[in-house]
This record gives sequence, C-alpha cells and structure tokens, in this order.
Amino acid sequence: VKFNFLCCNFDSFHTVVLLSQQNLHCRLEEKSKPADWTPIKPAASSEQKSEFIVSALLAKMPMHFHSWLSNHNVFLCRMENKVLQNRKVTDYFPIRKSNRKTKTEIKSEEHRHIDDLLKNSIEDGLEVKHIEGKGRGVFAVKSFKKGDFVVEYHGDLLDLAEAKKREAQYSEDPKTGCYMYYFQYQAKTYCIDATKETDRLGRLLNHSKSGNCQTRLHPIDGTPHLIFVASRDIKAEEELLYDYGDRSKESISAHPWLKY
Repeated sequence: VKFNFLCCNFDSFHTVVLLSQQNLHCRLEEKSKPADWTPIKPAASSEQKSEFIVSALLAKMPMHFHSWLSNHNVFLCRMENKVLQNRKVTDYFPIRKSNRKTKTEIKSEEHRHIDDLLKNSIEDGLEVKHIEGKGRGVFAVKSFKKGDFVVEYHGDLLDLAEAKKREAQYSEDPKTGCYMYYFQYQAKTYCIDATKETDRLGRLLNHSKSGNCQTRLHPIDGTPHLIFVASRDIKAEEELLYDYGDRSKESISAHPWLKY
C-alpha cells in the first residue's frame, strides 16, 4: 500500500477516509456528537487529544472495518484544530553554520596570498637555464596548475611620457634589449621598465605564440603590478613562455623569432 491516509476533523467530527487501494473513497458524513461525548480538557496534551479523537472515531466504525485497517497498515494522520502537526527537520537536527567558503572568499584569500608574494619578492619553483642559440630562459622546477601565480614582471612603473623618454635613450644603444611592457590601467597607459639587470626572473621569460603563461594586472593599494599566471597546467622542467604580442613588421624584421 503506497498511500493510506485517515484525516480526523476534531471541530465538526467530520471524517474522511482515503484509501489508495482500489481508489476507494469512503466518506462518513457529518454527524452530531454522541451522547457520551466528553469535551477534552484544555490541560490535556496534544497526543492525548489525538488519541481520544481516534478512539471515539473507531468506536463508531463496524468491527470488520477495524480488521481492514489493521490488515492494510493504514497510517493515521491526526489533525488538531484543522492543522497538521508537522515536524521540522530542525526539531531533530540542530542548525549549524557551514564551513564551506564562498567563491568571493576564496578569491579574496588568493589575492591576499599574491599580495604577500609580491611584497616579499618571493619567486618559488623557478630556475634560469642557458638555451643554445637562444640565451637565457626560465624553467619550472615544480608543477603549476592553470590559473596559478607564477612570477611577477618586475621593474620600474612609469607613465607614458617617462616611458617614451627612456625608450628613446635605449634606442641609441643597439646592445640594450627591449624589456618595456606597456599596458592600460584605469584608462591610463603605463609601462613596466625591466631593462635594468636584476635578480628578478619575470623579465627573462621568452616569447612563444603558444606559451604556457599569460600576463594579468594585480593592483595593490591602487598600484598596478604585472604578474604571470599559468594559462594551462605546467609540468616541472617546462620552459615558461608567453606571447609578447608584437606583430609589427619592424619588430619581426629585427627579431624573426617573434613569428613563432
């Protein structure tokens, strides 16, 4: 029996019995209260009231109906004052706060972690190797997952006017490499000049159109920083590469490797 329901209306003594088996609907119409009816005292518990109602109801039913109820395991759902006595899950299981972090909280923690790395000039999991016919390159000594912070492109932060002055000075010396990275931040053009030789490794990442890193802006207290994050999963011993994005004929003529 999938669903057996007995509903008792205490106020009108109106009883409806719904029996799922054979889709039988048996309605006992409203009757006057029996002569031996005794009002329930207000002090009685809900359970006592319900038991009293059910007992009075069954007393008016034929004996063969009692047997039918017993054989078919009919469940009695008691109604007091026309409201079902439902129980909430919280009546049995206390409410507790979830320890699961939201996406906003996770992103905030990641941002603060990168802040600490940049402020303390930490560059873990990297090493510089010499590549025949190419020069220096930066390699991973540990694996990185897609989206992980890899290293900062560290240098002097310049506005556009100052950057153009330095670029003109560097052009006078053909031995000076190009380490100037222009970008937009809050509707203004800035440049990170990493031309000066330092022990920071971000300036040494080589070019590839199909690189495994990409640049991303990371502001700290309103000051923009350029960082490299993994554009895909990176295995240990892989060279770290990113696309310089320079497709001009002049640049490709001077540096043919920009085509690849």
